[in-house]
Amino acid sequence: MKFDITAKLFLILLAMSIAISVTTGIVTRVSFKSQFIGYLNQQGISRVDTLAPALGAVYERNGGWDYFRDNLRVWIDFLRRTARTPNSPDLASVHLRMVLLDENRQYVAGYQRDVRNPAETRPIVVNGATVGWLVLRSQENSLTAADLRFQHRQLVASWIIGGSVALLAAIAALWLSRTMLTPLRRITAATQQLADGDYTIRIAATSEDAVGRLGRDFNRLAEKLQRNEHLRRNFMADIAHELRTPLAVLRSEIEAILDRVREATPQALKSLQAEVGTLTKVVDDLYDLSLADVGALTYRMETTDVSEVLSTSLDFFRSRFTALELQVSTDIEPNVAAKADKARLQQLFNNLLENMARHTQTPGKLRIECAIRDGGIVIAFHDSGPGIAEEHRAHLFERFYRADSGGSTLSRGAGLGLAICRKIVEAHGGSIVADASQMGGLLVAVKIPVHAEAMNS
Repeated sequence: MKFDITAKLFLILLAMSIAISVTTGIVTRVSFKSQFIGYLNQQGISRVDTLAPALGAVYERNGGWDYFRDNLRVWIDFLRRTARTPNSPDLASVHLRMVLLDENRQYVAGYQRDVRNPAETRPIVVNGATVGWLVLRSQENSLTAADLRFQHRQLVASWIIGGSVALLAAIAALWLSRTMLTPLRRITAATQQLADGDYTIRIAATSEDAVGRLGRDFNRLAEKLQRNEHLRRNFMADIAHELRTPLAVLRSEIEAILDRVREATPQALKSLQAEVGTLTKVVDDLYDLSLADVGALTYRMETTDVSEVLSTSLDFFRSRFTALELQVSTDIEPNVAAKADKARLQQLFNNLLENMARHTQTPGKLRIECAIRDGGIVIAFHDSGPGIAEEHRAHLFERFYRADSGGSTLSRGAGLGLAICRKIVEAHGGSIVADASQMGGLLVAVKIPVHAEAMNS
């Protein structure tokens, strides 16, 4: 049989209450025997100590024990006369346990003749000789009706306490199920919906305790998954578009050549080669990103002239910038070296320059800077616009993220290049950020730390 958490909680609290009840009963019983009965016995012993000399005086005055023998009334009157508080109930209980024996330990007076297992025995001495014995029976062997009623009340009280604790356990279980377990059930149900693909589910988390924090963490997780799912769907659509367009061009061009509609001229083959290059770029980006995710993107760190690598990449793009009517200005400090992978730096700069070529509105202006600042090499890429809204800049380096800049070609591309740039920069121990450029567009700044070996080489 399976129990829900409420039933389990109640059973745990019930078991605890039963254990408390049993323990209380045992402790009450032991306490009654060892403490209460011990107290009564001690009270009787004090009474014995005061009676023994008085009985010796009676013996000496009457010349023996005949004064008490077989005369219970005389014995009772004697006990009352010698008591300081003759009407005390506790003292009356002690008198019921008193037994007088002669020098041969034979019964003389007392309510009971059985003196086995006495609580205390005192000799009665007259002129140096023991003429009798005063025996106090143990309270445990001489419980009165009042004592038994007291013991019964203690046991009943312990059971009442146990029952009250069990009732409180049930109430506590119900209260906990409402105040704590109900929100947990809602989180459990929402988690199941989230696992089934419903990323729009949210939990009303108003409390400030651990359950409330758990609810807010769940909502953040759901928002993240919803956003990732949105990005995944967009990515699938973008990748399909990025692959389908060059494939459609290749197919139509090849079919035209096969049908002799077009001739296989160098210009036609160059067009086919460009489309193959587009396909290759998308596939290579996907491959590099997958390697970076598993930490398998290899780097060969060596002393590298960063300014030289940047200049090489810029020379490769100059003709394209000219064709796009983009004016390029540079401020590149020479002989700027660092420990880096030359091929990965080339890939980084090519991706950033490609990003500028695609996203800068034409005609426009570009500016590339490279210098040592604050102990690091800073490479800055400025464009004249249209720029990116501030809320989008922090997400530019996330994979598949693309923001419409309004009038630019930013909607083109699979959104992988900048994500790969961030992986490369982080592998070099650097940082990459996006900000507003003073030229009116976007500024992408890369900072790579300068290593001592590179500076000394």
